[in-house]
Amino acid sequence: RVAKRGLQAEATGGDHGREQAGKPSYIELSQKRAVCRRLTSYIRLCDYMVINSLSVLAMKATRDANTDLKFPRAHAPPPVQEDDKKDKHRKPKKVEEPSGPFMGMIFTADILYNEESPSVVISPSMTSFTQSVDELMRDYIKMVSNVQRLAQMDAFKVYTEHAIIDHGGDAEFGFGPDVGEMVKAEEEYNNLAQGVRSSLTKAFRAVEEYKDEFETFKDMYVENS
Repeated sequence: RVAKRGLQAEATGGDHGREQAGKPSYIELSQKRAVCRRLTSYIRLCDYMVINSLSVLAMKATRDANTDLKFPRAHAPPPVQEDDKKDKHRKPKKVEEPSGPFMGMIFTADILYNEESPSVVISPSMTSFTQSVDELMRDYIKMVSNVQRLAQMDAFKVYTEHAIIDHGGDAEFGFGPDVGEMVKAEEEYNNLAQGVRSSLTKAFRAVEEYKDEFETFKDMYVENS
């Protein structure tokens, strides 16, 4: 019986030893957590670089919109064309893409006679134009805000979850600020957005003045109809 108990104790001790051997030690766990913290810091750094790039893109899109919609628009002088007949042996130059603001037509409006009023109206109205441009500006912000952060991706959760646990289980830890809110808080963005609305108002006022020139003809038509 004593021998049997000894064998049982030895077997139980061997199983416990194997279980202990399969578990990582405290030092190994500490080392793994330290590596995860460093990787999480690197992931957060990459996220902040992405946030900065997205903010720059949103500002550039807004700046381009302000330039393209500026009113009155500056007329660029036509490019100087060289006479190829002077030198027949000269190799033709590569056609360079035009640089600078877009000089083509962006919006069109119709001046119509409304028989029900009767009145001369502009279609679409200024409200429609303003709403369309405001929606375009919001799309810039929405586009950069919808880009997923690296810290939120499932591929990196194996590293970031340890940092989240160390910070009290805050799931928002390391995600950084909202890009859209950052852009809208910039003074330059607000000035550019105000510049776009001001240009639209000036352009529509010019169309209103042109529309008023038809009032005389409208009155003549109403009197003789």
